[in-house]
Amino acid sequence: MTKLLCQVCGGPADEDHRGVLWLIEDSREDYEGWPEDLLTTHPPICLPCVGNARAECPHLWAGSVALRVGRSEVCAVYGRRYAPGRLGPVPTEVGVVAFEAPVAAWVMASQLVRSLSDCSVVSLDDELDTVAASRH
Repeated sequence: MTKLLCQVCGGPADEDHRGVLWLIEDSREDYEGWPEDLLTTHPPICLPCVGNARAECPHLWAGSVALRVGRSEVCAVYGRRYAPGRLGPVPTEVGVVAFEAPVAAWVMASQLVRSLSDCSVVSLDDELDTVAASRH
């Protein structure tokens, strides 16, 4: 997540003048203006790995969308939050906690979270066609 590496192969994610390529769940109904300011635990992706990601990732089976993201920032963690207890820390909830939140020190993080902005929904077919055309 910090180096914008592909979620499948670990190589560099695809990037062009429109931004870095992300493949995420299609949640357009979540809020007006989606996907702007979306928080995600999913790393970006390179074009050669798109097919494998769609076929193998349960999160993407129900429907996915490709985004070109102009700006993104690692801004939080996702993990189990704890609270002080009489005999030691007590687990409370699982969720996203911003780095600057007072409770951040009480989180056992499992994933980094990036905020995505300057987003454009793109056609994966068009993206793949562009790559194929540039190889000929």
